[in-house]
Amino acid sequence: MKTSSTLFLWTLLAVGCAHDGAAPGPNEQNAQAQQTQNTPAQPGPGEVDCGRIVEGLNEVAPNRESASRCLTAALAECRPARLFTQHTSDEGHPTTQSYVVIANGTSCELEVTSDTTNDPLAAEPGIHTSRCRTATMQATEAGPAILSAIDCE
Repeated sequence: MKTSSTLFLWTLLAVGCAHDGAAPGPNEQNAQAQQTQNTPAQPGPGEVDCGRIVEGLNEVAPNRESASRCLTAALAECRPARLFTQHTSDEGHPTTQSYVVIANGTSCELEVTSDTTNDPLAAEPGIHTSRCRTATMQATEAGPAILSAIDCE
C-alpha cells in the first residue's frame, strides 16, 4: 500500500511540475481564441436576446424561424437586440455569425460579424464585420427560410 501511495504522490508531483507557468503555446492560444470566437457576447442592458441558432450539416434548428423573426422585428422597431448563429459547412467546419441591432438615435442598423477562421475552405477566411440597413427571412429550396441581411457595407 505504501508503494502505491508513494507512486501516486510522485505522479501528482510530476504532473504539477510539468506546467512551468510560461505563457500558453500556439495550440493553447488557438484553442482559447476559438472558444472566445464561438461564444456569443451577453446581451447588454435593455437589449433583447433573440437566442442562439446552432445547426449541423443538413440540420434545421427548431428555433431558426422564431429567433430570426425576433431579430428582424427588433430591427424594424429599432430596439437593440442580438442573435448568435453557428452552422456547419459542407466539409464539416463551423462558421459563426453574430447579429446585433444597434440603435443610432432615430435609426437602426444591423451589425453582422462572420467568423470563418475555422473553415479552411472559406472564400474569405477570417472575421469580417459589416453594417446592414435591413434583414429579412429568405425562402430556400431545401427547407425553412433563413435570415438574410440586406443592403450591407
